[in-house]
Amino acid sequence: MLTGKLLGDGYLIKQPGRKPRLQFIHCAKDREWCDHCFREIDMYIPLTGPHYKKVNDKRIADGYTEGYYVQSKTHPIITSLEAIWYKDRKKRLPFDHIHDYLTPLSLAWWYQDGCHLKKKGNTVQKIIFSTESFTPHANLLHCKMLKDKFCLQFSTDKQNRIIFYDQFQIHYFLHLVSSYMHPFKEGKLKAHARCLFQLNPKGQLSIYLKRFL
Repeated sequence: MLTGKLLGDGYLIKQPGRKPRLQFIHCAKDREWCDHCFREIDMYIPLTGPHYKKVNDKRIADGYTEGYYVQSKTHPIITSLEAIWYKDRKKRLPFDHIHDYLTPLSLAWWYQDGCHLKKKGNTVQKIIFSTESFTPHANLLHCKMLKDKFCLQFSTDKQNRIIFYDQFQIHYFLHLVSSYMHPFKEGKLKAHARCLFQLNPKGQLSIYLKRFL
C-alpha cells in the first residue's frame, strides 16, 4: 500500500531535528477514498485525521479549494522509507525498492490516487500516470521496470507523464487492479471494463491475457 501511496499522492514531511511523517491530501470529492486509505494504513502505522482543509485560491471559480489531509505519527517504517525515497529531501524513485514491493495492490492504489484512463465515447485512448515531479530519465527507467515486472509497455509523453495507449494492455492493467479497487472507485473501473468489452466483444482479450497469467 505504501509503495502505491508514495508513487501517488503520498509524501514524507520532515522538520529540522525531527523524524519524518507520512502525509497525504485528497480533494473533498475523494473523501471516501481518503477515509479508506486512512483505515488501511492506520492498521500498521498510527495516523491522525482526516482533517478538513480549505485553501483560498483566486484562480478557482469558487475562490477556494476543499480537501482532507492525513498525517502519521513518527514510526520506524516511515523513518526507513524516508531514507529510501528521499535524497537531500527531494523525492526520487528507488527502483530496487519499487521492484520488490510494487504489487497489483500497489498498482491499484497508485491508479486510484489520481491516475486516470482517458476515453472518447466507447474508444479507449490511454491511461495516464502523473509523474511530472520525477526526472525524465527516472521515468524512462520506471517504464522499463514496469515492463520487466508486469509486461506493461509504458512510455512517456511531452509532459513527462508515464502513459500507455494499447487497448489490450489497458484491459490487462485493469484486470490486475480490479480486485483492489475501492467501492467508491468501482463505478469508474466498471465503466472502463464495459468500454473495453465493447471494443473486444468476441473475447480476443482472453487469449491475450493468457500470455501473462
